[in-house]
Amino acid sequence: MDELQDIERSYLMKWFKFYGQDFLTDSKIGSLNPLQKLMWVVLLSVASQDEEKTGIIKFLTESRLKELCGITDNPYNDDWLRTNETLVTFCNMGLVTMPDKDTIIINNYNEHQTENQSSAERVRAYRDRQKAKIEAKTNVTPVTNVTLQKVKTVTLDKNRIDKNNKEINKENKPSSKITYLIELPLEDVDEFTKNFVINKSRLISKGKEVYDSLISRGKTHTYTDYKALMRNILRRDFGERKIQLQTADNIPNVAPIVPPTPEELARTERIKSEMREKWGKKHPTEGGQANVIR
Repeated sequence: MDELQDIERSYLMKWFKFYGQDFLTDSKIGSLNPLQKLMWVVLLSVASQDEEKTGIIKFLTESRLKELCGITDNPYNDDWLRTNETLVTFCNMGLVTMPDKDTIIINNYNEHQTENQSSAERVRAYRDRQKAKIEAKTNVTPVTNVTLQKVKTVTLDKNRIDKNNKEINKENKPSSKITYLIELPLEDVDEFTKNFVINKSRLISKGKEVYDSLISRGKTHTYTDYKALMRNILRRDFGERKIQLQTADNIPNVAPIVPPTPEELARTERIKSEMREKWGKKHPTEGGQANVIR
């Protein structure tokens, strides 16, 4: 099922540090054939989806890794056979560790991703050095620096706690689990059917289709917000409902009909009576009866 491919490409925008010089000169990588080198780069790319940069990959089989590399079981070439047991080769070289059949751990992945300072870290270090120079010129005692360091440490700890609390709350949300797709909450069903051109039964069926597609491709831990994923799919496949709101531009400019008042009716009858009298005097008939206004 290919209906999720476009959304997946826009939804997964992660990056990781790749050391080109090491890739070209490392003796272990150099002993791999071209297809195995491709599988190694794709394996690093899959590991980069983990924000904690642990290098741990769950439920990725060798067959699925080949498919991600575009390697198919084609009778006209032997690419599939040439890449058999590649994960075993990676283990023997010490590139990865596989404690069980469902887990792949890329060795030293975390160290390679965090050993260099980021841009923000370099800017922070530069500002600290500049502040130290200014304090040295104004004869600020070391106690002040220690105090500032303590305040900074407390602030960083508080930020870490706040971030951890946000992560815990996010994980506890129903929409953070893949089972959300087959157990849509009633309020979300009402929201989706109201905003998109789809009824309740088709919506539930669509959620099961997306769930089965992700399960069949081993993408059980790919997304963090399955409600957002479902919203994007419905917008793409069914479209949003167009609700026209009445504004000053599209409301017809029709004046209301107001019945006449008793005074207006009396005045109308008086005018008609005067006109009958004048008309009868000017245009008498042969029988002596005047033509009057009815």
